[in-house]
Amino acid sequence: MVAVLEVAHNVITINLNHMSTHKVQLTSGFKRQTIKAILAILLFAVVYFIIFLLALSLVVFCFQIGIKLILLSPKFFTMIFGVAAIGLGLMVFYFVIKFIFKSNKVDRTHLIKIEKGDEPELFKMIHELVHEVGTSFPKNVYLSSEINASVFYDSGFWSMFLPIRKNLMIGMGLVNSATKSELRAILAHEFGHFSQRTMKVGSYVYNVNQVIYNLVNEDEAYRKALQKWSDWSWFFQFSASIAGAFVSFIQWVLKGTYSVVNIAYMGLSREMEFHADEVAASITGYEPLRSFLLREPFASNCYNNVLMIYDKRVANNMISSNIFQEHSYLMNFLASESNLKMENSFAVVSEYDHQKFNKSKLEIKDQWASHPETLDRIARLKASGFTKEQRDNQPAINYFQNADKWGEVLTEIVFKNVVYEGEKKKLSLNEFIQEYHTDYKGLSFPKLFDCYYDNKNPVAFNLEEAEISTKNNLEELVSKEMIDKVYTALALQSDIGVLQQIADGQTTIKTFDYNGIRYKKKDSFHLVSILQNELEKVNAEILNNDIAIYEFFLAQEKKTGSQGKLKELYKEFFALEKELDKLLELPNKLVALLSFIEQVTPNETIIENFKIAAPIEKEFKTQLSTILNEDGFKKAITQEWHDTLIDFLSLNWEYFNGTVYVDNNLNKLFEAIHVHEQILTKKYFVTKKELLEYQDGLM
Repeated sequence: MVAVLEVAHNVITINLNHMSTHKVQLTSGFKRQTIKAILAILLFAVVYFIIFLLALSLVVFCFQIGIKLILLSPKFFTMIFGVAAIGLGLMVFYFVIKFIFKSNKVDRTHLIKIEKGDEPELFKMIHELVHEVGTSFPKNVYLSSEINASVFYDSGFWSMFLPIRKNLMIGMGLVNSATKSELRAILAHEFGHFSQRTMKVGSYVYNVNQVIYNLVNEDEAYRKALQKWSDWSWFFQFSASIAGAFVSFIQWVLKGTYSVVNIAYMGLSREMEFHADEVAASITGYEPLRSFLLREPFASNCYNNVLMIYDKRVANNMISSNIFQEHSYLMNFLASESNLKMENSFAVVSEYDHQKFNKSKLEIKDQWASHPETLDRIARLKASGFTKEQRDNQPAINYFQNADKWGEVLTEIVFKNVVYEGEKKKLSLNEFIQEYHTDYKGLSFPKLFDCYYDNKNPVAFNLEEAEISTKNNLEELVSKEMIDKVYTALALQSDIGVLQQIADGQTTIKTFDYNGIRYKKKDSFHLVSILQNELEKVNAEILNNDIAIYEFFLAQEKKTGSQGKLKELYKEFFALEKELDKLLELPNKLVALLSFIEQVTPNETIIENFKIAAPIEKEFKTQLSTILNEDGFKKAITQEWHDTLIDFLSLNWEYFNGTVYVDNNLNKLFEAIHVHEQILTKKYFVTKKELLEYQDGLM
């Protein structure tokens, strides 16, 4: 507790003195959140100290009772009862202190440790940053595959009282996605954390969580020990029952302190991020960190796309030679496809691009978030006023002389836990590009429409009332303004759903912000009504625009002399929408009927429930047979899906043998339901794609 109080003092004195070198001052919010976090830790310390004293008192009391019983009347039963009393005290006390004997180490199996001799230019840059920030050099430097950099350290119980040297982790995915100035800014941010004495608070919170987790969750071995103790005799069973009751009470108390400590620390963590950002800006100017924060989601999406390509090809035993080369290719290709400006070999993501698909005006503060929102960080960076004219816009990968070597080693680490049935085939970059474009072509819509139809479908309307129109201009119909309306409608729909939950009391939220205005829970009813009216107006505009798009392409089709196909494709699409809703009714009903298998249910009830579900399952099988044989669905069914459904349809499966579930057969049922949903989704996508591609071909 004394050590925690020292942190509270040092945060405001030493940190302020150190940061004045870079004209970075701790905000009142930082100080306030630090005090909150420290008070929350002190609360835990007080609670635990009381629990410890009570447990120690129980040990003393039980020993006194046990020894007195044994000495006053040294008979078999009194000795057993005395030992049981002593055991009760010891078992409770051991439970309270058992976390001390647990060691917590950071998993480093996904990391590569590098030395100065491996990458001298990188280490030179790190030394320069350490000097500029005025902090200590990392204990170790590691590489990972991530698009991230972080500070970490081994933190055990005793580390709360002893100095901790921090390690630096640099992700090669990050290096792949940044310029030299941006990487310097990101690492300066991490060294800003090195300089924060509040990192010690993080160590305390980490250990508090470890203590609570160990006492609340990791009690299986302890419970088994209690059970073995109770098996000796009914005396010991009685003793173990009382010990178990004490332990359950202790766990209940500790759970109550968990939220208090962690919510307080998350508030401090967000302030620490703001502060570390400002440290970085003071050294590199705010622009490098700003530009990377905006690009990071795009770079992460490209990286995940690489992994998804290989995930789909596990059955074909395909593996990457170097995922970072493939990552670089995708960043360039998808930047072009997304019409992002390229600068210094990297995509430039604007604040508009960052928010392009998120038009929500509803803001609910996430008390559990460790990092602030990106746009909030950027606003604070700009407000810092730190600028620097000189920027090194060379790729950050140029800091490395062995980039390909690390890329290959880290790629092997990424794939090491994937199980392949045959001999692995490493793809060259050109082979990967071919595989990627095969998927991309099949899963993307024509660029003609930009992203107007990516997350919406043509809205159903009366095709007979539409007219051929030459008044419309396609650029206006799929303009930036119309695309914004599409995503505004999606945001309104989502916001209405969340507000409805707040209004219905399904969440514990008391206040929220909408469009920058603070509202109380009781206001959500009225706000839902307002947003529903707004949504109706936006949807009406979108409907009129969809009709105008149809009329525009009717005119284009007339020019080709092949009238009629466009109308038929629209009819097919609108009809499929209605059909899919009906096709989903049976499997949804079946899943609802089978929800009892997730609960403890008497055998008789299980048998009766399966009898009720049997007619629905029979109807579902009939529906699957129809889909398998219908020409309209055949193009959407892969060979794997076909085989799964044929296997399911081949027999009447037994799901419960009277005493236990037949898991293998249940898996067949749920796999069939999942495949059914995938087929419908693919059929819908293919039909929509055919419609859009036909229109694209008319231009």
